[in-house]
Order: sequence, then structure tokens, then C-alpha cells
Amino acid sequence: MTIRRSVVVVAFLTCGGYVGSAQAPAQVSFRVVETDPASRVTLDGREPVYLRIAYTSDVPVRFRAKGYSRRVLIEEGAAYNPAPVYPAGEGEALAWLSFDDAVEIDTIRITALDDRWREVGTEHLSKNVRWSGSTPGRGRQPAAWASRMSDAQQHMSSGAQPAGDQDDFLGGLLIALMGWSIPAYLVLQGYMLLRFRHGWRTAAMMPLLAMIPLALYTLFGLSVGSNLWPLMALFLTPLALAYLLVLWFLKSLTARQTQHA
Repeated sequence: MTIRRSVVVVAFLTCGGYVGSAQAPAQVSFRVVETDPASRVTLDGREPVYLRIAYTSDVPVRFRAKGYSRRVLIEEGAAYNPAPVYPAGEGEALAWLSFDDAVEIDTIRITALDDRWREVGTEHLSKNVRWSGSTPGRGRQPAAWASRMSDAQQHMSSGAQPAGDQDDFLGGLLIALMGWSIPAYLVLQGYMLLRFRHGWRTAAMMPLLAMIPLALYTLFGLSVGSNLWPLMALFLTPLALAYLLVLWFLKSLTARQTQHA
């Protein structure tokens, strides 16, 4: 009786985990309310074009701007703002972009990222900016708001630890483990459906209530070209795998108790 109750509890907690993990993604909206320079102008090399961004977000968020010319990303000689994390809620943020070389862009793509550098939103701003590639001289005096927000951003960046090699390694390792959980789950799910009997087999089938719709959702996202199609599978499959591993442990424990009896 105790083992059966344990199976029920594990199933209940795992299903609750599915519901919690399937919550709506981060809600982030933003727009560029002001630019500096405001009109078309030729900048010296390394002189930034500043973007004043008004945002509303339910998660901490950072912003990065990149330049495009005729829909082609220009990265040679580009420099970007340090992109510190701004708090959740409503607020203003700064993004800037500059080039060392002689470059002309017609579009700026602003990307919102969460505190783990995952993309949570994007906007495009049609704006013609040209950099001469010349060595910066005295330079153009930025607008008052650009200077103020740039100084605040530098202060935020100096007080925070940038994403280093260790963070990148740990993040990559976590994503790799989440990825490997998918084939591991498929193998273990098939094995338990073939080898388990009676109530144990029924318990082993419970993850399928979430995993079959998840598989259909993932395939649909892949078919329409969404770049987030594997996201839900990466988050939910480890829970399904953990449930099956716990179930396997409980069954083994029951078998040992039966043998001792």
C-alpha cells in the first residue's frame, strides 16, 4: 500500500511540474522612443548611435542593437553597448551601436534578451546612419539623455559580473544535459512500456499524456520555421525522464521487498 501511494504522489508532483513548466513565455514589449542622432548624419569611426528604449517586461531584460544594410547583417568593425540587465516592470533602457570602418546601414535590429541571454523579443527600426571610418576627433556632443543613460549603463556594467567562460561552460553543459534527456527518455519510456505490467505499466504511461501533445507541438513549430521549436521539449523532457527514473526505483524497491518477504 505504501509503494502504491508513493507512485500516486510521484505522478501527482510530476504532472504538477508539467503544468508549471508549460506556463506562458516571458512577456516583453518595447519601442524606441528617441534616437541620437535624431536625423541622418555621418559619424566618425567609433561614434555611437544611441537608442532610447521604453520597455515593459515581466522578467529582467537587456537590449542589444545590430546594424543591417539591405537586410544583410553588418558585423565587421561593429561595437555594441555592454547590455546590462534592467529590472522587470516598466522602465527605460539604452542600446547603442558603432562601427570602426566606413559603413552605411539602413535598419537597426533591437533584440531583447533575458538575464541568461535568451532572446525574448525583437524590433526593427528603419534608420539611415553612415560612419566615415575616420579617426575620431573631438566628436559630436551626444544628447543630454544619451550621456546620462550611457553613464548610468557604464555604472551598471562595472558593478555586475559579465558572463564569463565559466558561466558559458555551465550554461552549455546544462543545455547539453537537457538535450540528452530527450533520447534517454525515449529509450526508457519504450523499455518500461514493454517490460512493466499491470499498475506499473499504467503509471509508466502517464508521461505520454504530456509528451504526445508536446511532440505534436514541437513538430508543428519545426514545420513553420520557428526558432524556438525545441524549447518546450528541452524543459519538459527532463521532468518526464525524472518521473520514469523515480518510478523505476520504486518498482525495484517493491521487487526487493517481495523477495525478502
